[in-house]
Formats: sequence, C-alpha cells, structure tokens
Amino acid sequence: MLMYREIYTKLLETMGFGRWEFEYNNLVQCVFPVGNIKHLDWFCDDFVQKHSLLDEHLIGAETVPANTLLEGHTDYFRKSNLLINVGKQAKLFHHNNDKLEETVIPEGGIFLLNTQKTHGSNNTDDYNYEFLTVNTKLDYDRAKEYLGV
Repeated sequence: MLMYREIYTKLLETMGFGRWEFEYNNLVQCVFPVGNIKHLDWFCDDFVQKHSLLDEHLIGAETVPANTLLEGHTDYFRKSNLLINVGKQAKLFHHNNDKLEETVIPEGGIFLLNTQKTHGSNNTDDYNYEFLTVNTKLDYDRAKEYLGV
C-alpha cells in the first residue's frame, strides 16, 4: 500500500513529463504516459512489473473531492481504468450486468472499472477519495485478462 500511496503523491507533485491535468464533473486528475516517468527515481520497478506496464500505458492520480457528486458518465477515450484506492474507503457506482450497482473499495483495494458504461461516485464522506489509476487502453474484458484482476 505504501508504494501505491507514494506513487500517487509523487504524481500530484510532478510537473512536465507529458502531464495532462483535468478537472471534470468534480473529478480532479493528472495523467502521465508511463514511458515519460518510469525512469524517475521514485517510480517503482516493482509497480511496473506487477501491472505489466508498457510505455504507452497511462498512470494517473484521481481525486473525488469530499462531499461532491461525480455524476454518472461514460468515457469516450478510456475503455477501462484500474482504480487502486490509496486513501480511505471509497464508494462508486457503475453499470454491471445491465443494472446500476454501488461498489465499496476498501483502503488498498483494487477495482477494474468499465468506463464505457455509466459510472460515477456520490462522495458523501468528509474526506477525498484518492485513486492511483492505470489505463492500458484496452477494453474492459481484455484489460481484465491483461491485468489479472
């Protein structure tokens, strides 16, 4: 868990290296191509190996601020997104088996999200939800197999 939290924190602090930063629908995120940052001394080789990361994959830090609604939406560019919860327990909703479900991701928990289906989060907690994210650019089924989750 410490490795994930450290990477998340360093991503938030790092500028340049192809960083993309977005604020959308109460979601704050910064994203980097893995190939641009994997050589930095804080970026852990164990993390790259564990998740079979390639240079073209994207890694990010995403935050759903306390007491905000991340409205249900679908992503047009991302097909799936691996969420690694580096903060306290977080709740999100997503479509699964053609119905809307709520999922609770415990601290340190990992969840693969199908971003081509409606998803979001109603953060009614007094703390931010914090995720380290991995985007392999694969659709949900292929990402599930690739990442072994």
